Amino acid sequence: MNARRPYRSDVSDARWALIEPVFTAWRARRIGPGPAARVHDLREIVNAILYVNRTGIPWEYLPHDFPPCKTVYGYYAKWEADGTTQQVHDLLRDKTRRAHGRSPQPTAAVVDAQSVKTSTNVAETSQGQGIDAGKRTAVIGSGAAAFTALATLADLAKDEIGTHAVWILCRRISGSTFDGGTADQLPARGALGLAAKAAVDDGHADAVTGFRTEAIERDEDGRPILTGEDGRRLDPVDEVIVLTGFRPDLSSSPRSASASTYASRPPPRRPR
Repeated sequence: MNARRPYRSDVSDARWALIEPVFTAWRARRIGPGPAARVHDLREIVNAILYVNRTGIPWEYLPHDFPPCKTVYGYYAKWEADGTTQQVHDLLRDKTRRAHGRSPQPTAAVVDAQSVKTSTNVAETSQGQGIDAGKRTAVIGSGAAAFTALATLADLAKDEIGTHAVWILCRRISGSTFDGGTADQLPARGALGLAAKAAVDDGHADAVTGFRTEAIERDEDGRPILTGEDGRRLDPVDEVIVLTGFRPDLSSSPRSASASTYASRPPPRRPR
């Protein structure tokens, strides 16, 4: 590893010892036994991804003491596409569950982007019926997919009593949270941002800002309760929809679960 001052997001020696074999094997499969130079330290690539994941900055703002942002993104994209990220996630999940005396394979499924059934070719009144209608739903994420979920739930709330969204954000709401609105260079993206803003302004969604999920518990009725790293404990919800790209570990025993510490929020865009 190159000598530099450490960042708080850097992977620790103990955690790197757990996941290094996965990345070393990945590199060996791609390069083979030949003399080709290993240009970049894989631990530094992981550290750079964790830095962007933790801070939420655009790729282009990656500090210069990391490898080039386009290089880091290239590794990130490959690991996402070929299942390496999922392999690391599964490894850490299994070890965590074993350490807590649980079966390595969870009995509950992750609710992710596929939970929101929405399409521009389907009537709004039919979107999400039987899935989110009449429920209190936590939406985790801050991109176009999260905007779509919020807009869909807001539409359902107009006809289905009890439908409400809890929008969970790692960062505070600012002028850029909803993208560019009417001034956005991509009109469709701007429209989604405005729809999400309207969902909050009209009271169909509550925004919980500066919240990073530390654990998920269950109330007596089995409803998820999200607890943040800062100790905040949210009211129970009926469903949790993860729209961040990465899939944090929301699998659980009947009472509790812990979120993945490897990656919970992906960098949103390819670097320019």
